[in-house]
Amino acid sequence: MSNAASFDPATGAWTSLPPMPTARGGAGAAVVDGKIYVVGGMDASGTSLATVEIFDPATGSWSPGPSLTTRRDNPGVAALDGQVYVVGGRARNADGSSDVVQMNTMEILNPATGVWTAGPSMPTARRSLGVGTADGKLQVMGGEQSSDGSAFAANEEYDPVTNSWRPIVPLIQGRHGMAVATINDQVHAVGGAMVTGSAWSFTHTVFQYD
Repeated sequence: MSNAASFDPATGAWTSLPPMPTARGGAGAAVVDGKIYVVGGMDASGTSLATVEIFDPATGSWSPGPSLTTRRDNPGVAALDGQVYVVGGRARNADGSSDVVQMNTMEILNPATGVWTAGPSMPTARRSLGVGTADGKLQVMGGEQSSDGSAFAANEEYDPVTNSWRPIVPLIQGRHGMAVATINDQVHAVGGAMVTGSAWSFTHTVFQYD
């Protein structure tokens, strides 16, 4: 789909926005300087995309962004200190086969220069993961899929100051496809599925530092 809409919590109302230029599913998004960067995903044929498109609420318009170095769908995407971070995901071919089923690579966009650079790979390759941004770091949690078809419980943290990863407290139960948001340095992981494919849960867990 390409449609877009915005929700105003003050009024409880949705407003339609101009559609994205590229219809897709399994994309990620992050906000830098008040603009929304929609990253990757897959098209109707199942092909993973390197496409990046930027929505500016001030003008109500979309513009093309610098394409990913590696096409990927279902990546983890987050903004931190004015940079867009993209980790993991899958590279899928149009015929339904996969070049790389689970990726561990990271790339970082500097919106000021429009240049993507490679970051260090995360320890656990996965897709459909969630990303928090507590304490000035990335908490990359969950995803699919383990060798037995279950979701990962792994929670790995990237520190941009040291440019390194470390394992931290895992999810209480492995999940993929969660909605993840950071509020006051607490990372909320909502919903998702414990096994790969068509599954779901009502689970809501919160990660926080002691």
